[in-house]
Amino acid sequence: MMSQTSIKAVLIVGACFTGLMSLPVAAETAHSDQYYACLDNIDDSAFRNSQLDNCVEGELERQDVVLNREYQQLRGSFSDDQQSALLDAQRAWLPFRENWCQLESVTDYAPGGELNYKLCMMSRTAEQIDLIMSLQP
Repeated sequence: MMSQTSIKAVLIVGACFTGLMSLPVAAETAHSDQYYACLDNIDDSAFRNSQLDNCVEGELERQDVVLNREYQQLRGSFSDDQQSALLDAQRAWLPFRENWCQLESVTDYAPGGELNYKLCMMSRTAEQIDLIMSLQP
């Protein structure tokens, strides 16, 4: 069994590592079928960013449900000390994700701005889901 310190280290290092990856690197977690269907329905003759934004927002909502479910499942399998370490790690990851994605929103990567922020949030969330799932017993 992993010690509290080991679990904290794995989660924090994992969160830091995911932050080093640049947009649009995808996590192993596949995006939902709804997301891919949404992308397939983007009208190339129209303003694509607003359509892509809608697809990303929907996927972020679905990811939030998965992230919370996987987190709760992992938490339920842990001892009290491990639960405390997991909570600390997740609390550290949330502002890290926010700050990193704010950075990506002001970079020169296309498409830029708010859409970069949302794409980053989607990528970082998928990576965190993968990380949490990797710790499942």
